[in-house]
Amino acid sequence: MKKIISLSFLFVSFFLCCEENPKALKKKSKSNDTLITIIFKARTFKSDTLRLKTGQYAFKEDNLFYSLDGSFIINQLPKKNYKKSDTIKIYTNKEIILSHGYNVNQYSLYYFKPGDTVVFDYPNELPVCKIINRNLTDNDLNFLTKLNIQTLNKIKSDFQFFVENERFRTSTEKNENFKTLESLSELKKIKIDSLDVSKLIDVEIYALLKTDLNYLTQKNNKTTLNDSINLSIPSGRELILKSFNSIYKPVLIKSKNSTFVDSRIQLENVIKEKNISTNSKDFLLYKYMVDIISDFSTNDINKCFQFFSATIHDKKLIKVINDKYLLLSKNNNFDINKTPVMNVIKDKFDLTNLIKAKYQNKVVYIDFWASWCAPCRKEMPFSKNLQKEYRNKDVVFLYISIDNDFEKWKIASEKEDLLNNNLLTLNYPNAMFYKELQLKTIPRYLIYDKTGKLVHRNAPSPDSKEIRNELDKFLSQ
Repeated sequence: MKKIISLSFLFVSFFLCCEENPKALKKKSKSNDTLITIIFKARTFKSDTLRLKTGQYAFKEDNLFYSLDGSFIINQLPKKNYKKSDTIKIYTNKEIILSHGYNVNQYSLYYFKPGDTVVFDYPNELPVCKIINRNLTDNDLNFLTKLNIQTLNKIKSDFQFFVENERFRTSTEKNENFKTLESLSELKKIKIDSLDVSKLIDVEIYALLKTDLNYLTQKNNKTTLNDSINLSIPSGRELILKSFNSIYKPVLIKSKNSTFVDSRIQLENVIKEKNISTNSKDFLLYKYMVDIISDFSTNDINKCFQFFSATIHDKKLIKVINDKYLLLSKNNNFDINKTPVMNVIKDKFDLTNLIKAKYQNKVVYIDFWASWCAPCRKEMPFSKNLQKEYRNKDVVFLYISIDNDFEKWKIASEKEDLLNNNLLTLNYPNAMFYKELQLKTIPRYLIYDKTGKLVHRNAPSPDSKEIRNELDKFLSQ
């Protein structure tokens, strides 16, 4: 299954650039860092489930993102609070702006400081925020959520409209939707302004919320690119991207499974654009470079990365890209006859040697997957049950991801509790191994016998009845 990103440029919200992990999450703090602790009480995510006419549904649990104040790079919070509480610790010496999504297409913004201990509870599936260590009122933390609930179902995102109606909005419907959004945002501004006048809301939080509402209703024009836009806010990133796309209309590429923007052309357009602020230019360069890494060949990536590196103003972003997407490790000067893989602490191995040496005299069941592959992840609970069933037998369950994004793979691995025997490919799809397998779709399963020989190129899935027969057959040999 190919990753479908066909509508990403139309359905922009706070998913406009990919996550970074700066000194955060499961990393020991340095001496000048301070801890932000966020406790997420259990919830069911019923309000975050978008149901289709076919009876299928889109269940979204990954609805929390934050950025460091002053940065446009988004960090996903890998919380696991489905029906159980979870605690996330972030080490940072800067304030963070957190975007919490709910009810499919709504979100609230929060401004947390180093040293904060934050609790999110979910009565009626809505986020109710409380900061333990600072004296902030309910207006400071939950006023926007209450306002959003009052406008529930009056505004639907382009994506939600498409899913529910199986078509795009017409020009007239787009204008009507924007007018409704504008009207509701103006109403919100009035209510938030009244709190400010009455001094019933924190000054910093008021400024954040007011700026967000202003961006949501600001119309695109050429001068926007030169404006000083707060790109730490989701609506600020969306505003810049829409403004740029209004000048340089995205060119679409159609493939068998998807339609996506030719981000190579957009990168060139950003480079040549003169009337744009430095920060907005860096944001667009970063965003399109990330898209290129996701969608195009190694040759395209290397070529565009040279342009990106030469043009980007903030040179730290070069290292961010390198670390995040392992550009110095993946697809670089590898022998196509070898199959290098990497674990979560970035130790490297050759897959063939690993199977023959470490897993000698064991049956190996390989699961090819990726963080973005919903069918792959749907099989994970069945795989876990299968592991328990065979835990006292000579069977190794090996998970190999074809992800491009190291952090997304790591976060997905944590969510799926893939702590052991979990690897990332470093030269997919270039290695002869993948070409010979014709590994073009996932999930895909292989079985190696006790001698390290590949004996099943298309093994049954973990949820099938046949897989037990296959494993038992090779165990008995």
